[in-house]
Parts: sequence; C-alpha cells; structure tokens
Amino acid sequence: MHGYGEIWHFTRTRLAGALEDLTPAQWEWRMHPEAHTIAEIVMHLAGAEHYWAIRLGSVDRDEKLEAAVWDAFIREGKFPYGPDERTQPIAMAALERTGRDLAPIIENPTPEILHQAITSPYGDPIDGAEGLRRIAQHAAYHTGQIWMIRMAPGFPA
Repeated sequence: MHGYGEIWHFTRTRLAGALEDLTPAQWEWRMHPEAHTIAEIVMHLAGAEHYWAIRLGSVDRDEKLEAAVWDAFIREGKFPYGPDERTQPIAMAALERTGRDLAPIIENPTPEILHQAITSPYGDPIDGAEGLRRIAQHAAYHTGQIWMIRMAPGFPA
C-alpha cells in the first residue's frame, strides 16, 4: 500500500473514534450560529473524498455530494444537505461509499494518477500526488474539530 493510503486509513480510524456513541442531538449540535455541526463535517468529508475520486478515478459524479466540499466550507453558501439528509445513518453511508470509491486510488495510485493535472477545491492547479496528500490528511484536520466540538461547553450530554 502506498504511503498516502496508510495515512488516509490512519486518519479515517481516528475519525471513526471521534464519531462513536454520538446521539442525534450531539450529531446536530451547533456551538454558535456560524459553526458547523458534526453532521455537516462528516458530509463535507464524504464530499471531499468524492471530489478526488471523481477526478483521479472513474466515479460517477454526485453534484450535491460534491457541493458539500465547497458550500459553507470553502465558499459562502448554504450547506447542500438539510438535517433530514445528514442523519447519522445517511452520513455514515455516504462516508463508507466514498471510502470504497477512493480506496483503490489512494492505496495504489498509478504513475498516471500521481502526475495527472487537476484543480483542487480551492482552485489551484496541482497534480494527483498533491491531491492525494491533501485528502490523506483531510479527515485528521476535521477529526480535531469534532473533538473540539465534543469538548465545548454546552455540548449535549
């Protein structure tokens, strides 16, 4: 397995630990009106994995899931999924699906994938190797946010 895949699996394992035993109230709790919920973060993570799997693999595009990368995270806008569309079962199923789509790409990238010219969600031109570096650590970044949410004053018991 390529090092990108090893890092990705490690960060996904840490993410799973941060998502254990959450109640629906905790899943949708918002620290303040502008903050993301854990549910939104998980859907954003699935959207990011989908973004890279589309560009570096042969995955069919889901425009709404792809929008979860940008809307209310990178650019202004309303998050594309409402509370009824980002329940724990739905969000975890999306993350499982995108994990299956991304796994063969990130675990064993070909030289063509590593050198492929692509555009990141931020709009900068990069190659596939840089894209895989970014998505490999992406869950780690948001896992830290989830733990901060879980430790925040007022987080539901």
